[in-house]
Amino acid sequence: MSGTSDTLQGWQQAARTAFAAALDAGHPARLTSDAVAGLATPVSAIIAIGKAAAAMAIAARDSGRDSGAIDPEVPGIIVTNDENFVVVDGMECHASAHPVPDERGLVAANAVTQMAKNLTGDDHLLLLISGGGSALLPAPVPGVSLAEKQKLNEALLA
Repeated sequence: MSGTSDTLQGWQQAARTAFAAALDAGHPARLTSDAVAGLATPVSAIIAIGKAAAAMAIAARDSGRDSGAIDPEVPGIIVTNDENFVVVDGMECHASAHPVPDERGLVAANAVTQMAKNLTGDDHLLLLISGGGSALLPAPVPGVSLAEKQKLNEALLA
């Protein structure tokens, strides 16, 4: 019976190792680092939106600094949910609600819009998007209120 138990434990360990490798391979920070390391054009600004926004922005800035594609002083905005919120030195950081948007998301949307408007045709924006952005950064079209968007999200979640 011991041989069967050892075999089962071996398979369980192999499954755990494969699962951990799959998670690591798909981690937003790792993927962002790999992508930014290959940038040929210097980045002028970073906007990161979504539940993985902070991890992606930090990875982009660190990897970009190492490769020369991103100056450590490049301006940036991070918009993420409360659970993933961290303060990142040198970046404007916003937390807003997910999955139902709130007023903080409107403030964040205005900040992102303002940064985008300040860019010129010579600037290169690094836009990092992960899941959750539509709730975290609500910008209802004219004629649609935040309350209406909240009701819609609640109905879709029901």
